[in-house]
Amino acid sequence: MSSGRSLPLFLLFLCLPGSVQAWYLESNASHTLGPDNYNSSSGYIEAGQDEGFSIRPGFSTQHSLDSDPTRTVSLRLGWSSENLALGCDGSSTPPANDYKSHSLGCDAAYSLHFGSRSGDDKTESRSSGGLSRIDIGGSFLYTDHKETWERVIRVRRRVIGTETIILDAGQYDMTGTLGARIFDLETSGEITFSKYDRHIPTDETPAMAVAVTRGANPAVYGFQDWVGRARLSWSRFAVFQPFMEWSYTKYKMVSQYPQKTYTAGLSTTLGPITVKGSWDLYVRGSGDKRSYYTSAATYRF
Repeated sequence: MSSGRSLPLFLLFLCLPGSVQAWYLESNASHTLGPDNYNSSSGYIEAGQDEGFSIRPGFSTQHSLDSDPTRTVSLRLGWSSENLALGCDGSSTPPANDYKSHSLGCDAAYSLHFGSRSGDDKTESRSSGGLSRIDIGGSFLYTDHKETWERVIRVRRRVIGTETIILDAGQYDMTGTLGARIFDLETSGEITFSKYDRHIPTDETPAMAVAVTRGANPAVYGFQDWVGRARLSWSRFAVFQPFMEWSYTKYKMVSQYPQKTYTAGLSTTLGPITVKGSWDLYVRGSGDKRSYYTSAATYRF
């Protein structure tokens, strides 16, 4: 190895606290199925320490009956301690379906613990009146969208031709989160507001907006205005842990109805392996309902 490469690696090694035994390696894979032959796969590999630095490269791919495969690669760098977690994410979606994007964001979360940390969660909850932890966080994400679509030109309701529209818009997402653990329940909520660096043609329906109807986790979001999410999980049982989620998305496009999402699932941990399964119901407007099924597995060693 040349000296030009060995010096940065040596400096990086010095920045990583803790012993060799503190390191972990985690891998994850998930798959989602839905209507219109929708298929989505994602995964990542993460290496790091429980209290220290971590790195997580990941990927995702998805396609449906009416669209070509969309692929995204991502990278996350993080640092965590007993109470504080920091991270930065970047992703890139190569051109597909006349669309491509790049994103970069950072996030931070702080946890307040109550009661004795020496016992298990149940003992800690009783000693603090039921409340054992509060989580507060926030994040900022910038996404650069580039897309091309054809707009129909009409004169007195007659189609006289088409016009090629090239959209280059930057999206700024600002998110705030709040969570808590009370006895065996963990609950959290977040809200995201989106702003754009240029005027969004709310009376048009480009492919970026239509893509929302193609799948559960599209690479593009139809010019979302704001999103609210809530999650509740129950750790009462040793084998299975049920969880529920709900979200509401408001779009800037006039033709885009608000979307509500209902999720129910179970997770179980068997040694180093955690398996999850969930059902998602997407409701747009008053009649468009679609169901998606997701299975995921995480291995940590």
